Amino acid sequence: MRTNTRIHISGQTYFLKLTGKSCGARFFDAACYRVFLTRLLNCLNSFQVKLHAYSLRPREIYLLATPSSPTGISNLLNLINQAYSEYFNERFSRAINVWGGSTLSSPVLENRFYLNCQKYIERIALRDLDIDDPASRIPVPTNGPVTV
Repeated sequence: MRTNTRIHISGQTYFLKLTGKSCGARFFDAACYRVFLTRLLNCLNSFQVKLHAYSLRPREIYLLATPSSPTGISNLLNLINQAYSEYFNERFSRAINVWGGSTLSSPVLENRFYLNCQKYIERIALRDLDIDDPASRIPVPTNGPVTV
């Protein structure tokens, strides 16, 4: 199957939102999040993409990223989708392209918008947490390398 490769400007930061084709959840438990996040973080250097912030939600993913090559983001997303789809389909006995829906890709043109996008992504992650139970909080690191 042929996929279209989007070209991004090298050095330009982008706000990205990925959604699936159907309205079902893509992450069912901590293992799903861990597998996706590990594969994402392991591929960043290979495709020369800097990840500034992220939020993984059951039905959508938000990223704030800067590519060093024009096809870095597209190639990264294609590989992550393929790898996670294989894991997801094998584990849950399905046959779908998990993140094969729409991808919103918008350049962040000014520094003030960069900070607003980063805060928005961080708040998305915090909005779903149970504030009354500190043990239920999932750490959402946004700066530097993350170990899972």
